[in-house]
Amino acid sequence: MLNNKPDDPAQSIHPASPDHVLRLCTSICKTENDDLDGREALFAELDPILDTASDEIIESVLASSTFQAMKDTVHAIRAAYEYEREMELANDIIVQHNAKVAEAFRSHDWYDTALDFETKALAPFKRKRILFVGSGPFPTSPMAFLRNNPGAKVTCMERYDDACEKARAVADIFGLPELEIINSDGAEVRDFSAFDCVIVGLVVGAVDSHKATIVEHFLTHVPDDALLCFRSADGSGQVIYPSVDPKDLVDVPHTILEGPPHKSFTMIIVDRK
Repeated sequence: MLNNKPDDPAQSIHPASPDHVLRLCTSICKTENDDLDGREALFAELDPILDTASDEIIESVLASSTFQAMKDTVHAIRAAYEYEREMELANDIIVQHNAKVAEAFRSHDWYDTALDFETKALAPFKRKRILFVGSGPFPTSPMAFLRNNPGAKVTCMERYDDACEKARAVADIFGLPELEIINSDGAEVRDFSAFDCVIVGLVVGAVDSHKATIVEHFLTHVPDDALLCFRSADGSGQVIYPSVDPKDLVDVPHTILEGPPHKSFTMIIVDRK
């Protein structure tokens, strides 16, 4: 099981320094693709460090030539790692037929606070046909939005068919059979007219260069009267996640949500209407 929370409080105490972060990132890059336990151990050590590190430490890491040389690899590994973690969690929920299994997920608490933050930010727009692109096998965000907006139609779009299969089963176990799940690659879809709000996942475009292409695609094909939202790395999250480059939105009216409860990522809301 990958997602157990540490039993010993001492495991939550991690020294924070640029060299320590760089060493962990280097170790992550050296892990084998099938060594999920090894990656879990490294990220379980790295994540609390990033969560508590000072701005000076993070800026030093990001500016390091050592990190710049491996940044895309770290981001790609993180995206694959999170997908595999979600697959294991979805499998556990399905096998045990128990939604409470999700409470043991290591990131469970901050997912909830981040989702509450986003839900409140989007509430004034009163959108009722919401699409989540890159929802994965454990569609936490779509299920949360559906629970918090009972009158809304919420749809997941996921490119991997096995993830769609797991997500359907998970949604049923969570008592949300009305959650719609579409097996399609959002980066290849050109008609989003059925939706009045499109939310693009954090690792849709797993590295920064791909993220720029993703932003251009959705700005081009999502109708102007629909709300368009991008999750983007913020602060220390830039070490492990891709970011939307502000230059790609320079001529587009948008708001970057400030003060996210979990400082690794935030949401950018594009409202061209």
